[in-house]
Amino acid sequence: MAFLQRFALPRAVLLTRSLCASVQYDEAHFEKIVKNNKVVVFMKGVPEEPRCGFSNAVVRILEMHGVEGFDSHNVLEDDGLRNGMKEFSAWPTFPQVYFDGEFL
Repeated sequence: MAFLQRFALPRAVLLTRSLCASVQYDEAHFEKIVKNNKVVVFMKGVPEEPRCGFSNAVVRILEMHGVEGFDSHNVLEDDGLRNGMKEFSAWPTFPQVYFDGEFL
C-alpha cells in the first residue's frame, strides 16, 4: 500500500498492468488479432501519445489517409506482447502495421 500512496497510482491501474503482464501469447492469439481487425498497429505508446517518432509517423499517416478506429497495441506495456510480436512477424522492430491480416 505504501507504493500506491507514494506514487498516487490508483489500485485498479496497478492491477490491470500486472494482469496484462501475465498473459501468455501464442501464434493463434496474434493471428486472431490481425485477422479480426482491418488495421492493426503494434506500436510504442498509444495513438493519442506515441512514444517514438516512427510510431508517431504511422499514426499521422493513418490519420492523413482517413483511417479511423484502428486497433492499436502498446508494446511498451507488456514484454510478452513485444517479444511475441517480434517472433510472430519475424521482424525485430516497432511499429508493426497489419492491413487485412497482412504485415506491411
